[in-house]
Amino acid sequence: MYRRVGWAWLALCSALALHVWDEAAHDFLAVYNPNAAAIQAALPWLPVPQFTYPEWRNGLIVAVLVLAALSVLLFGGKRAMRVPAMIFAGIMTANGCVHILGRAGWERGCRECIRPRC
Repeated sequence: MYRRVGWAWLALCSALALHVWDEAAHDFLAVYNPNAAAIQAALPWLPVPQFTYPEWRNGLIVAVLVLAALSVLLFGGKRAMRVPAMIFAGIMTANGCVHILGRAGWERGCRECIRPRC
């Protein structure tokens, strides 16, 4: 039982690593930072960070490595990892939904979105 949970956690970590690589390879920050600035201007009370490439990349590399290292606890069957596992899965699911809905808005010609012209 615990081996399956551990392997599932590692699969989710691998999916996150692949997602980070994909965003880095396709200049994600060129889209994210202008949108973050626009959101910050419209909603000054909402903390929306803007990143430089090295701090964004390094932060995500550390996050992926820490999450992968936690797999030892899941393979060991630590019950304390149930809530963090659900949170991680929820964040990844929400991120996927945002990407799908964002793409739908992009296709419809979302005028509020700032996006690079190709």
